[in-house]
Amino acid sequence: VETHELAFELTGQTANGYRGHLSEVTAVAFSPDGSLALTGDVRGRVILWDLKTRSIKYDLEGHSPRFKISAVAFLSDGSKALTASFDKTVAQWDVTTGKEISGSILRHGDAVTDLKVRKGDRHVVTTSRDGLVRVWDLGAASQPVATLKVEGQPRAVSISDDGTRAVASAERPNSLSVIRLDGLDKAATNGTVELAAERTVSLESQRQLGAAVFTPGVGGNRVVVLGGAEARLLDIATGNVEKTFSPLGVVASANFSTDGKWIVTASWDRTARIWDATTGADIRKLSGPNGHVGDVRSAVFSPDAESRYVLTAGEDGRVIVWERETGQVRLVIDGHEGEATGASFSTDGSVIL
Repeated sequence: VETHELAFELTGQTANGYRGHLSEVTAVAFSPDGSLALTGDVRGRVILWDLKTRSIKYDLEGHSPRFKISAVAFLSDGSKALTASFDKTVAQWDVTTGKEISGSILRHGDAVTDLKVRKGDRHVVTTSRDGLVRVWDLGAASQPVATLKVEGQPRAVSISDDGTRAVASAERPNSLSVIRLDGLDKAATNGTVELAAERTVSLESQRQLGAAVFTPGVGGNRVVVLGGAEARLLDIATGNVEKTFSPLGVVASANFSTDGKWIVTASWDRTARIWDATTGADIRKLSGPNGHVGDVRSAVFSPDAESRYVLTAGEDGRVIVWERETGQVRLVIDGHEGEATGASFSTDGSVIL
């Protein structure tokens, strides 16, 4: 999303243009009940939006200006928000008051590149350019409860739906580190434990390594990971590549359907594609006269049980809703002044940001 935020109903009616940001928006999250949105930009501004009144609720002021906001998240009860920044910190915010929670800053040795909240809201996992993956107890934020040193620079982290594992992707050299989290619940909160990766998967042959995405549901043992002109489905228990998905351009994003049966990829060939996650078959190409006229930057399924829609965003500034089953265009949104780098559904699928 670039230069401003826009919210839209699936009917195609635009909610008033949200013009709070004057710089490229780099992180977006919906609150669990869909009433709020949290956005951060490349110059360090963080805004909490009220989607019911379509207005700014709070400017969350605390991060150093001119440092990119790399990730934002809500806790599952919506009471607290977290923001990660290249200013080497993660801040915690009271959503009701818009104030930073005193004494809760998570400090790092270099830029924070990603954060994810573990199921249960007790732990958050962060990655930093200082080479560490950190696990924090939000009730005792003075120091991490566990760290993992990885070779290279950690870029992103994902956590399985059941909270038992995390996967951190790193660059130079390209690798995935699998981390067990289920032992942390009984761990003491005094001191920091140095973790060992359950498995490290080398992906040196895979260019431009992106974030890994877990299969949905309990016990997910597979991740899809981006790299150059392909996405790979990996079994993290063995490190083996199960399937490779290769469109005709660089793969910009890959995500699972709600039930894990399909994977959708966005690529720099002006298309998105739906793949069978079990067989690897190319099921459907999303393109055509009403489609994108530039490279596609992101693609996600709608959150309903059937994943009836696919949402794409592209360098042409378009955001498009497609019917998964037919590949037909349901809605085209031409509201952005520049490239649309990402788009997402609210939890109930009624709002697009």
